[in-house]
Parts: sequence; structure tokens; C-alpha cells
Amino acid sequence: MDELILGFIGAGNMNSAILNGVLSQGLVAPGQVWLSNRSEGKLASFQERGVHTTTDNRRVAEQAGVIVLGLFRKNREFPAAAPQKRIAAVIAARNEAGVIGEAVRTLLAQDYPRELFDVWVIPNNCTDDTEDVAANAGARVLRCAEPVSCKGDVLRFAFRHLLAMDYDAFCIFDADNLVDPGFFRAAND
Repeated sequence: MDELILGFIGAGNMNSAILNGVLSQGLVAPGQVWLSNRSEGKLASFQERGVHTTTDNRRVAEQAGVIVLGLFRKNREFPAAAPQKRIAAVIAARNEAGVIGEAVRTLLAQDYPRELFDVWVIPNNCTDDTEDVAANAGARVLRCAEPVSCKGDVLRFAFRHLLAMDYDAFCIFDADNLVDPGFFRAAND
């Protein structure tokens, strides 16, 4: 069996972390690894450890049997936009009394103007007090008034009602989701 040669194209944070893990665990010897990067500076520490390095991606492709690509652009920063979008958070819930209250509370705790969003819970086929727990936590409740057999049916029912309202966006959540307080602000940006 031929010796496994790993190739890494890009020496950014992700590939460097993977390669460091592979080497520290002894999964392959440094001489079984080829690494390319446009900047030679990022290659030096790996070269000192015995990894083959190059600035030519083709060389890695020629040598390696398995290639890991780590070619990502850095996240672009977007300027924060003034809150303006009306958002509806929608949760279809069946027998979720044990978790729905906390989901609603995390949505209502958004760092976003309260007048610009609503939290809707659509209880369906419940045999517990999901509806009461959601309402007591502050959600608006839309009772599913037709037979449904799956979450898709519930959402279809809900959107027949919600699309007629003045929302710019809809976000669908599960009843057990805990939502970061910056979610709506990021969605608005």
C-alpha cells in the first residue's frame, strides 16, 4: 500500500489548526504532508517541523493523495443598519410545554426595538399546556384551526394568516431553540 500523502492548500487558521492536530496526534509523519500558501511567512513554522512547503498550489495537488482546502475569505464587516425591518418569529409547537417558555423569552429579549417584532407560536395537536405556557411567556398565539399531520401543514396554515400582516421577514424557530439576543439586529443588517 502506498504511503498516504496529505495536502493542505492554504495555511490560514482553519488549515493550520487541522494540520497541527494531525501532526500532534501522530496520524501522519511531517514528511507525508505538503502545505501551500501564498505567503511564505505562514509556511516557515511547518517547514521547520519537516512539512513540505510551497507557494504553488499545483505542486501540492501533484504530490498529495488527499487534499484539504482552506481557501476562505475573511468575513466582511457590514455597517450596522438602523433597526427598521418588521420581523415575525414563528414557532410551530406540538407538546412543547417544557421548553416553549424559554424559547419565547429568548426571542422577546432581543436587542431590537420591541415594536418591530412579534413572536408567534402555533400550537397544534397538543395534549399538554403548550399554548398557555407560550402565551404566559409573552408570545402571540395562533390556534391551528384545521387538521394537520406535520410541521409543514402547520406552517402552511400559519403563513396563510401571517403573510397578510405587515412583516418584512419571517424567522422559523424550533420550540427548543435558545436565540442569541443579537439575532434580529444581525438579520436587519
